[in-house]
Amino acid sequence: LVQSHGMNPILNRIDPYNGSVWAVAEAMANYVAVGGDPKTALLINNYIWPFPDEEAMGSLDKSVDAVVDCMNALKRPVISGKDSLSSTYRSNDGKTVIKIPPVLCISVFGKIPDVEKTVSSDIKNVGSTLCLVGKMDANMGGSTYYDINGMVGNEVPKVDLETLPKVLNGVHEAIKSGEILSAHDVSEGGVIGAVSEMAFGGDCGVELSLDSQLQRSDMFLLNETAGMFIVEVKDEETARRLFGNLPHMILGKTTEDKQIKVKIGE
Repeated sequence: LVQSHGMNPILNRIDPYNGSVWAVAEAMANYVAVGGDPKTALLINNYIWPFPDEEAMGSLDKSVDAVVDCMNALKRPVISGKDSLSSTYRSNDGKTVIKIPPVLCISVFGKIPDVEKTVSSDIKNVGSTLCLVGKMDANMGGSTYYDINGMVGNEVPKVDLETLPKVLNGVHEAIKSGEILSAHDVSEGGVIGAVSEMAFGGDCGVELSLDSQLQRSDMFLLNETAGMFIVEVKDEETARRLFGNLPHMILGKTTEDKQIKVKIGE
């Protein structure tokens, strides 16, 4: 059984619709990254919301719209769920009212026919190629990067629902081929966060080589668009053969030296 979850309350607070799409994309990508088949996935939604006043009902309506749009785009059902529309604290004198941010937790479940075909996130070999697969949105609102710099942002990463199913299916087919050595979905912490966790797990280093024309390397490395993957493959030729029809980018190589290095142009 494969089981995964997607949730990011700060994104729902900024943008209930796109934050909810992000949660679905994260859960689906997390599910696919270990070997789950997106065409047989089943979803469950859990809405944890403040008491349903006008503001809370408005954001809930947007969140439900997002889940329905995701079901239609992915052609997968939400088979069950729960709502908890009571997460508001009121003091005895009525002067203090504290509402939690709107929280959507999406859970994804599915069977995997052969447990030996699962893929883990730890890097397996020194000298292999790391590739980013998926469509990145430039918005950074609600990101860890903004948070540690005391910011929130107004625009959250928008997941392209036309591209997402193609990426999920493409990565799954590549995993089935046995040519994906390790895989990690992108979520909080962004691209470099996922790469770092892969390196820690593999007890090795990485050297990323980015295009010198990249306007903001920090905004690229710390981007948190859900539905993207970091995958380890044998070499660049394998990456291009597997992902030639999908948005993808060669990031660099794994190294024996246990350092994370990023090179931009020269």
